[in-house]
Amino acid sequence: MNSFRFARAALRARPAAFRAPLQRRTYADA
Repeated sequence: MNSFRFARAALRARPAAFRAPLQRRTYADA
């Protein structure tokens, strides 16, 4: 759950390009 929160913050701070790798990492952590 914490990863999802961090992913959302990072996604907002980082470009959409980071959304793909970030989402994949979130799924792996979850």
